[in-house]
Amino acid sequence: MTQRFKTLVTNVNVAVGRLKAERDRLTEEKRSLEKVSSQAVLYGAECDALRVVGEVLRERIRERVERLVTLAVRSVFGREDLRFELKMELARGQMTARPMLVTKFRNEEILLNVLDGKGGGLVDVVSFVLQVIVLVLTKPAVTKTMFLDERFSHVRDEIGKVSELLATLHEMTGIQFVVVTKEQVLADGADKVFRMDKDAEGVARVRVES
Repeated sequence: MTQRFKTLVTNVNVAVGRLKAERDRLTEEKRSLEKVSSQAVLYGAECDALRVVGEVLRERIRERVERLVTLAVRSVFGREDLRFELKMELARGQMTARPMLVTKFRNEEILLNVLDGKGGGLVDVVSFVLQVIVLVLTKPAVTKTMFLDERFSHVRDEIGKVSELLATLHEMTGIQFVVVTKEQVLADGADKVFRMDKDAEGVARVRVES
């Protein structure tokens, strides 16, 4: 594992741990405040406190998610100018978050909405890491398996770094990644490889390579 990914393992592991601990602590605090807020007619201050806790919870989680995704993108593409942001917006009375990639061109910042799906390999990696974060934070815990069917089809020269990222995230989270791909470098990094070929009669055959 390269030094960059060793650093990524350390930083992201610490950030994920802090994120989960902070979420659990603030969620418990929010529950306590919800009990108090039942008397909101008489004590309006409790409602204000509950609102503040919700904002703090959202802000701290947002910051850590941004940091995790930024680390992953920079590690794969080797570009320190890339940054991930969640743009918070109020829509129809509810706060929503738009995932954005920020980069620079001729000293000017360019924002790309990840949901537009027009960013090629960058969008592939960002959307993947976001899904991993959601899976890790899901409560109650769900099956920790992700199926990736040609998920990184737009990643070219950096596909080897994607293989390292998958290995790193597996070590950190315990999630098992099942990857369907034509990329040999991804197969080389797998614990077990199932290769599908067709015989002379055109019948698909599956063989285990490792």
